Amino acid sequence: MCVLWYNSFIFKLLYANQGKGIAIYHSPEDALADIVQTGGGIVEQLIVQSDELASFNIDSVNTLRINTINYENEVDVLWPCLRMGRKGSVVDNAGMGGCNRCKNRSNFCRYR
Repeated sequence: MCVLWYNSFIFKLLYANQGKGIAIYHSPEDALADIVQTGGGIVEQLIVQSDELASFNIDSVNTLRINTINYENEVDVLWPCLRMGRKGSVVDNAGMGGCNRCKNRSNFCRYR
């Protein structure tokens, strides 16, 4: 089991969404019963994010999502969005209490 390779890791349920069923473990022994009981999931090593992104919320991995469209050799950047969690929450998902700060579509950029 790959869990044994990590000192700390995050576990995500296979059939969940919006950050449900996510847990952080600091030893394989703590996690093993939960992982077996839930029927399995995804185990990932914890990400160390930059100090700049961590400054929004140290408890979650905050992400910058940039939606783009590539059409006829032009790339339009649509709705760049900073997603961050709230204190004590490991998820950056708005459906689970996180915050989204998105740029207005009228301010999109075009690259050729």
